[in-house]
Amino acid sequence: MKKNTNPLAYIALAFFITLTPGLHNTTLAQNSSDVRPGNDDGMDEIRQDLALHSFVRGATDECEENYPRALEAYRKALTFDENPAIHLAIARVAREMHDQVTAVDHTIRALELQPDDASALRKLGEVYSAREQVDSATYILENLLRIEGGSEQLLQALGGLYAQQRMFDRAAAIYDTLRHLYPEETMYALMCAEMELNRGAWPTASDILYPLSSDSAIGHEDRVRIGKLYFQKALQDHQDLERAINVFDALTRDFPEDWRPLWFRGAVLFNSGSIGDAMGDFEKVMQLSPGNTEAGMILARAYLTQERAADAVRVLQQLVDRRAASTETWTMLSFAWSKLGKNDRALESLEQARRRDPANLDVLSTLAMTYIGLQKYDSADAVVETVIDAYEENAREKDDRYYLLLNNYAYSLAERDVDLDRALEISEEAVRFSPKNSAYCDTRGWISFRMEDYDEALDWLLQALQLRESTGSPSAQLHEHLGEVYRAMDRPAEARAHWNEALRQEPGNPALQEKLHSLDAQGE
Repeated sequence: MKKNTNPLAYIALAFFITLTPGLHNTTLAQNSSDVRPGNDDGMDEIRQDLALHSFVRGATDECEENYPRALEAYRKALTFDENPAIHLAIARVAREMHDQVTAVDHTIRALELQPDDASALRKLGEVYSAREQVDSATYILENLLRIEGGSEQLLQALGGLYAQQRMFDRAAAIYDTLRHLYPEETMYALMCAEMELNRGAWPTASDILYPLSSDSAIGHEDRVRIGKLYFQKALQDHQDLERAINVFDALTRDFPEDWRPLWFRGAVLFNSGSIGDAMGDFEKVMQLSPGNTEAGMILARAYLTQERAADAVRVLQQLVDRRAASTETWTMLSFAWSKLGKNDRALESLEQARRRDPANLDVLSTLAMTYIGLQKYDSADAVVETVIDAYEENAREKDDRYYLLLNNYAYSLAERDVDLDRALEISEEAVRFSPKNSAYCDTRGWISFRMEDYDEALDWLLQALQLRESTGSPSAQLHEHLGEVYRAMDRPAEARAHWNEALRQEPGNPALQEKLHSLDAQGE
């Protein structure tokens, strides 16, 4: 079997000898006739000879990869002479035997004997790093930096440890040193900027990144990464908008097939109110990436804000055709169809959304109200009752959306003047959840009106009016309801006052005009 020719152990042997002055000129103690009892120098020579003998045997065994026997020999050498070289040899063999505890113990002892031993510090730093003992590894590397100065590898490792411990000031200083020592390595500039960002110094980070953002020598992905940082700051904090747009323009110019810079610019422009320019960017994104769900949703939403429902349908249908439609896509498509008066298509889209997410309250609520708008009341009631049954045993999951659905359902029943006991039951649950909600109080009062309990109806509706007035949000429907109650209570003057107020808020409303004409006809 071929023996290992790795010279590591022989190097260690030479190192050991240099730490033991005169050892290489000394014969083995057993053959020395100059050693006499009481001669301390002679005893030291004996111990050194014995140590050397055991160390040589250990080094030989280590080269042959017989690590247990090498460890035994090195430990025997240590009994004769506590030398840092012997401790380091034991640590080295222990690492080969995967005994990290022994390796660390003997490396520490070697450093106690020779504190500035860079080799021992490096080994100990590697062990601490492998064991994720970040504090200890940092301490060791800081000492190594003091002894040896900063090599690229050492500075890189120390910067990573500082960043891992969120010591961003120190990490930024390390990476700043690296980026000036190695200006061709853009990674260091990027890391320095990231550390400056983490410590809240965006202006400094921006000054580092901006020259790199248009540097054609820098890789595509690194430049897009810079663009993303400008995008995040522009979107979240409205900082450096002009620089951000310049960065996006340079990326778009140099990488015309990459949709991401267009997406960055479109989102920033949309957020700053430049809707038209943003829409142009997102149209280009959709050309480069036809199945980009997020870009399509933003673009469709922008078209809807511009009352361009047909364009919104076109974009959303593109996502559907590319099998990139989410539940929200189908819901928005339903809304766009309804804006075009295509209620059947709107209903089809909502049913698709429901199939994708059967428990989505937003979808179910919209679906129920769409059925009501189409006068498909049985279908609407079935949707809502299914939701109520599903949430009956899990009250913790009931939220604002659930109670809004309850309120809308109760109001629908009251408007149709059917199943008023059920309407009252679910309306009271909604009011208990949000007693200061004026819409819920309005529904509760309207149910009492339908049940011909006019005093109670008036109490609830006046409470709703007070809540509305306190928030400065008028409601023509609420005044119309109050007019109906006052008329039923044979109080035409109050009825007229509220209907006039409702008509002021909704000029030309034919139903309100008819109610007022009926009062005039009766001389009230």
